[in-house]
Amino acid sequence: MSENYFQSGEFKEILRRFEESERGEASEFFDYDQLMDIAEYYNMLGNVSYAKQIIEKAIHIFPDSIYPQVFKARMALVCDNDPALARDIVSNISDTTDLEYIYIVAEIMLYEQQYDKADCYLGELYTEMDEETALDFVIDVATLFADYEDSFHAEKWLMCSPETDAEDYQDIKGRIETLKGNYEEAEKIFNELLDQDPYSTDYWNHLASAQLRAGKFGDSIQSCEFTLAINPDDADAVLLRANALLQIAYYEQAAKAFAKYAQLRPQEETGELYQAVALSNLNCFEEAVTHYQRAEKLCHKSLDTLHDIYHDLTFCLSRLKRMDEALAYTDKLEKLAKDRDYDIAILRGHIYLENNDAAKSRDCFLEAIASSEGDPEVFFRIAISSIDNGYVEYAYQCLQVMFALVPDDWKEGYAYLALCCKELNKKDEYLTALQTACEINPEEAKTALDYLFPDSVRPEDYYEYTIHQHQENT
Repeated sequence: MSENYFQSGEFKEILRRFEESERGEASEFFDYDQLMDIAEYYNMLGNVSYAKQIIEKAIHIFPDSIYPQVFKARMALVCDNDPALARDIVSNISDTTDLEYIYIVAEIMLYEQQYDKADCYLGELYTEMDEETALDFVIDVATLFADYEDSFHAEKWLMCSPETDAEDYQDIKGRIETLKGNYEEAEKIFNELLDQDPYSTDYWNHLASAQLRAGKFGDSIQSCEFTLAINPDDADAVLLRANALLQIAYYEQAAKAFAKYAQLRPQEETGELYQAVALSNLNCFEEAVTHYQRAEKLCHKSLDTLHDIYHDLTFCLSRLKRMDEALAYTDKLEKLAKDRDYDIAILRGHIYLENNDAAKSRDCFLEAIASSEGDPEVFFRIAISSIDNGYVEYAYQCLQVMFALVPDDWKEGYAYLALCCKELNKKDEYLTALQTACEINPEEAKTALDYLFPDSVRPEDYYEYTIHQHQENT
């Protein structure tokens, strides 16, 4: 169901009558389509429990209809992260030939990343369909695979459709090209679709998505603005715009945009999480912690996302000198079992160092070195932590050890060695490290040393600029 429908007068009238009926002010019959639209609306607003109540009402009133059951199963997937529950709900559906039943069974497989299994299941059914049903089926299946970002199977199914000029075909083709990284082709497709239907928020959002992935952040923001002019509460456009603003370091505007997304999608952690990221970049750590912890409470679908939340919280809490809380989140990270032992040890060492406990920090760093069996990457990360916390001499020593261990084609760390030498007044070593950094890793040179140079100087030219300045001053 498109969000635009929820803004329509037709839906608002149905919702008004439903709410009057619920309050006992009127008595009215609603069909299952209307009840499911209302349930989806409340789910979108974050009132999941009420949405589930409405679905149960629909199941009670229409026990022979599979659509409320399918909706209930999809909520088990999306809201509860419970594919087992979804399968259990689906097992109660008797009509296994209905397309909605077929799609939800396939979606459960896709949710569990069983892409080939879903493809085989759908393929067996496809061979038995009449021509008219098959035409719609291949588009629906291609859309389903695209929704789960499986471009391979989405394209395979789309190629089964002969209606290559149809709008829905071109829409899915554009999404597939975006997933494949063919952004120019995707932009071309969506611009052509918009020529036919300039008020389609879906097309504007798909165009914005392709532009965002292509790194055309300004263009993506502009495409989102067209959507928001049509529907100011289009959540997809709000999120795309927020992500683009974050990418171009417009952190204050990004924080506001993510806050709006959190209002539109209060049941998701995304708005709270990235609002916290933007606030962290503004050094608003107290506010960031509040939003990270809200995201933590909402996050129940992705261990990867929960890992990122815990990781970011450790840094924010450490910056706020709330060391015990920061260390408690390293314990949570450890329980997720997604980090290596030395990753956790380095993180704890950083927290101790930032909170002026150099002895415990050193113990953690030594533990990390031992656990990693002297991995040079570990020495590099310890050096970065030491630089961040003002322990430049220790960082210099770590980098010296690292460079004694690395292969000849190693490219990391020279800019940070130059930074240490600059701080420690090791002039000759500074110039040597700076020259190497500019030659083999100008990106790192910019990250570590840009504050030393005018914005007009390219990182590739930092060394030449330094030599020139030295010659002018002698």
